[in-house]
Amino acid sequence: MRLPRRVQDEPLRPLLRAEPELGVRGHEGAAGLREELHGPGDLRRGASAALLRGRRDERGSHRPLLRLQQLAEGRVTRGLLGYALFNGLGLLAAFLLLRKTRSAAFDALPAHDKTALVVGCLAGGMLGAKLPVLLSYGWSPRLLWTGKSLFGGLLGGWAGINLAKAFLRVPGRFGDRFALPVAAAAAIGSLGCLVHGCCGGLPTDSSFSVLDASGIRVHPTQLYTALFQAAMALLLWRMERRRLLEGARFPLYMLCYGGFRFLVEFLRAEPRVAMGLTVYQFLGAGSVLLFGWTLARRLREVRT
Repeated sequence: MRLPRRVQDEPLRPLLRAEPELGVRGHEGAAGLREELHGPGDLRRGASAALLRGRRDERGSHRPLLRLQQLAEGRVTRGLLGYALFNGLGLLAAFLLLRKTRSAAFDALPAHDKTALVVGCLAGGMLGAKLPVLLSYGWSPRLLWTGKSLFGGLLGGWAGINLAKAFLRVPGRFGDRFALPVAAAAAIGSLGCLVHGCCGGLPTDSSFSVLDASGIRVHPTQLYTALFQAAMALLLWRMERRRLLEGARFPLYMLCYGGFRFLVEFLRAEPRVAMGLTVYQFLGAGSVLLFGWTLARRLREVRT
């Protein structure tokens, strides 16, 4: 995700103040680092280049998994097309899976209740998809049409549909119908992020890495996410075929996703907002607590 210059610099300001630790001496060194921060590239370009410039030759023998800078050197369109292609395939997979899954409680609702629930889910999802980005990077007009969070969208959609259910006094649980399609779509869509170069990781010396658009070796966190979501989709598919944990599969998915997101954020290039943690780690920890409690309650209901 390409962000405005002011937003790009925000998470790196502590690094600018710690010039001796970066090996930068005097006004000229600081100016050079700031020039890198204001040049083309993403959040990792300036500080990562300063930190790793002296170590690139040492890693020359390691071959990265993918050279993402090939998509950025005059061929940005290819990365955008790949991003659109994989996300389109993810949405198609979700649509096909939704047609195969059914919720008797949802299908039995009157049409106006269904419409209200869908509107509540979409409104909450759109708000939730934007709010973590704004909390992470601060306000910028450009963020109104760029920057979205799947994790935040899921939490917002869940909150929106539950508020609509409470307002309309609609009984029933519908989350199981969406767990498998969401996991499948996220697995495919994360590959689009990998091709596009957004949602990437922090610099690493590991050979299990990719070169980002700035030529910096980083963790392929998009690939980690794709593998996790694919594993969850497979698990949910098997559970659905065997009719296991009915009414509790969506809380199980969100519990696992929250835990995974909390851990993978240690490898992602996201601003640390408090206690060395990102906004998504606070959301992940909250999801583990909330959906862990929900899952335990529903498992007790099944046993009784």
